[in-house]
Amino acid sequence: MKKNNIVRLVLCVIFMVSAGKGVAQVTMKDLWLAMPDSVLPYLNESMRRDHIDFITMNLDSEVKNLLEGKGVMDTLSVDYCHVRLNEKLTWQLMLLPLEGQNDSVICSVKTYHTNCPESEVSFYNLSWKKIEDSFGLPSISNPDKLISDMTQKPDTMSLQLFAQMKELLLPVMVEAVCRPLDKTIVFRLSGHMTRVDVDKSLDAIIVPKKYKWNGKEFIEC
Repeated sequence: MKKNNIVRLVLCVIFMVSAGKGVAQVTMKDLWLAMPDSVLPYLNESMRRDHIDFITMNLDSEVKNLLEGKGVMDTLSVDYCHVRLNEKLTWQLMLLPLEGQNDSVICSVKTYHTNCPESEVSFYNLSWKKIEDSFGLPSISNPDKLISDMTQKPDTMSLQLFAQMKELLLPVMVEAVCRPLDKTIVFRLSGHMTRVDVDKSLDAIIVPKKYKWNGKEFIEC
């Protein structure tokens, strides 16, 4: 091989390596620190940085927010974080890579932990602009379909009792849980506060549904 060709080959390899290093992977830590205050108004940049510092140092320390509540970031990885914002509210953020693109979507799941846990699922791009899309996840705007899809009558339950239990699920509230290892979300109907004996019957009819990210949208699995 001629000397000039060898030089060209070496320069080409150096260029490709340098270019590869230039495309840095966006991490959840980066996104958390770059989050606009408008996304979570009562947690400013300094407070968000405190959360990162504490979990990086393996300190289970609480961070006071602007509403005088206290929260803890208990999980942080490259593509996921879980934060207890206060005694009643948790927040999960999960990065979802887009197929065939050097881009991802941020999945946000805020859950209000009352007697009936209720989650709010939304999506953002990497610049924290909200995306008005459900990406295949079921919508609470169709409660009849949700109840139909996420309940099942046990063999030992009468049709009458089954119908009564389904009525107790109105108005519909859904709890969502992210599972970052396999990029899935589990939806489960939340039963309203009732007597203990009724709660058991209600739990018996509720069927959690699991949805997996395929690079474009969530599909039931």
